[in-house]
Amino acid sequence: MKFLSVISLIVSAVLAVFVYQNRQANAALVIQLQAVDSKNQELQAELSASRDEIAFLNDKILSMENTSLSGIADKANDAFLDGWESLIGIVGQELEQARKTIEEQRQGGTAKPGPEQRPNNSDT
Repeated sequence: MKFLSVISLIVSAVLAVFVYQNRQANAALVIQLQAVDSKNQELQAELSASRDEIAFLNDKILSMENTSLSGIADKANDAFLDGWESLIGIVGQELEQARKTIEEQRQGGTAKPGPEQRPNNSDT
């Protein structure tokens, strides 16, 4: 019976040492976890600040592109091309109208007054 008591005491001592080491390791891991969590929060704050700065710089670049000489030239070119396309469209419509008028004159045999033959109604 004394033998069982000694074995039981040895097993209890081994378990006590194991529990003590386990708690020490657990405490060290908790400290490491807190340090990692703190670093994570710092990095998140830095990332948020960086994103805000990037958004500000993108807005600034967009503003500079709109006010720069090349940006103004691009807008002017676009406006010129839009006007040119509109003019070409109107000329095309006028040519089509002139073709129809000429065709009607040929088919009807009656001479309708052309733009140069129409009376000048600029007084109205």
